Amino acid sequence: MSFSFIQATPSDIPYLLTVREQTMSEHLQRAGRNLSSEEHMQRVLYRYELAHIIERDGVKIGALKYNASTVPVHVLQLQIAPPFQSRGYGTQILRQLITTYPDAGVSLSLLKDNPALQLYLRLGFHKVDEDALAYHLLYPAQTDAENKKKN
Repeated sequence: MSFSFIQATPSDIPYLLTVREQTMSEHLQRAGRNLSSEEHMQRVLYRYELAHIIERDGVKIGALKYNASTVPVHVLQLQIAPPFQSRGYGTQILRQLITTYPDAGVSLSLLKDNPALQLYLRLGFHKVDEDALAYHLLYPAQTDAENKKKN
């Protein structure tokens, strides 16, 4: 199963805001951070040029903001809309990124109370740092030796 990552346009902003509020508010509240809609909008607009709508079979299922010009590729946001959660889509989307950028690796951060931590650890991400609110994770890039074994 493959997902399409479609560059977000200004007309996608309401969808991105809704998905962010639906998926992040609970985690942020548990972390003691109650964001207003305006603060969520600031996060949606931050590095907006990196924002993508995730589609599967032409249906919007969430949002992904990532920077593929960095090493490692950095995921700033990954949100699966509630009707599409618990179907393994997050796992499959991350595997698709890892497969697409095997030599770069993938990094991301998540709130400490986010249950998605177990998903990332199962996929092979490692905690490389943390601060008061978040864990910083890395999926290691493949080495030249690993790449040669595949070829």
